[in-house]
Amino acid sequence: MDHISQQEMKKYIYEEISQLKDHSKIVNLLQSNNIKYTDNNNGIYFNLSTSSDDIIEKIYTLLSNELLNMILSQKKDDTLKIMKEKVNSTKQTKKYTPIPSMKEKEPLTLSQFTQRERDIISYSKQYTL
Repeated sequence: MDHISQQEMKKYIYEEISQLKDHSKIVNLLQSNNIKYTDNNNGIYFNLSTSSDDIIEKIYTLLSNELLNMILSQKKDDTLKIMKEKVNSTKQTKKYTPIPSMKEKEPLTLSQFTQRERDIISYSKQYTL
């Protein structure tokens, strides 16, 4: 933690920890380091002022990573939602033009072909398969 003081880390933890929906990773960290805490419906509580610098750094890193993951996950969800909406709106607004039936097409006449093509057509009519 090069540029952030311990006091700034403590302030960050204090202000941001409530944003976490799942505190289990922080609880596991506290338990693994034998730090006393309380856990209830309102969140987890532990004494930052008596925690060691190492623990503060670990909690700070864990918390900032978890919050970053939440933000990235939300952005991903938002992007997927927008993409789905675009696909659905495209499906709804896209108009398909029917393929013209054979009746709508004009018949071909020999005058529409070059002389060479006419000769080939005439020659092919001499034979039956």
